[in-house]
Amino acid sequence: MKAGIELAAKFKNVFNNIFKNKSICILGVDGTGKTSLTTALKEYFGQSADIQYMGLHSCETSYARSRYNTENHRYEFLSVLKNFAALYLEMWYRIVRHWPTRKIIIYDRYSWEIMLKYKGVKRTITKLFLKTLFPKPKYVFYLYCPVEISLSRKNDIESIVEFRDTKKEYDLNFMHSKKIISIDTGSTDLAALMEQILKALPEDLMINFRA
Repeated sequence: MKAGIELAAKFKNVFNNIFKNKSICILGVDGTGKTSLTTALKEYFGQSADIQYMGLHSCETSYARSRYNTENHRYEFLSVLKNFAALYLEMWYRIVRHWPTRKIIIYDRYSWEIMLKYKGVKRTITKLFLKTLFPKPKYVFYLYCPVEISLSRKNDIESIVEFRDTKKEYDLNFMHSKKIISIDTGSTDLAALMEQILKALPEDLMINFRA
């Protein structure tokens, strides 16, 4: 366990030292405008940027797909550990696969959001590997808006009560962080939202990588 934590810390440092300055992350619950914004940023930077989805709706590695597309006796201790291992490796794969490109990577969601799905010991373990021992993007933005507006933008939210609880968790963990820029998207059009994002990015990033 100790050796694994030390190795994870080394990988985190490699990412932070080499690629951190070219990583943009967009956080937020459904219906806050993440997809529209990441697409607009990609269009702004053109071939100099790629979008990487970091949610759990689709897995890119076969091992993660095998763990999350079947039940696999999830409540057995060994199975839980395998699920965490699959999740951790999946998240790292999504980071590492872009290293050779030298492009700006725009992250749609991030691993930190996954820990909010768990409680108790599971959240503690997930936080250790997917936040404490996982690289932090350089520029992180949290999009938020009233629940009613999110619901008007999304017609596939099954439980409004659960969605409200999720929104509270996100606000609690991301809105007041000194290292995350929070932006209200409730009454802001895409052009104004892009203007706020670009103002927060360094000039050399936009000059060197803009399409």
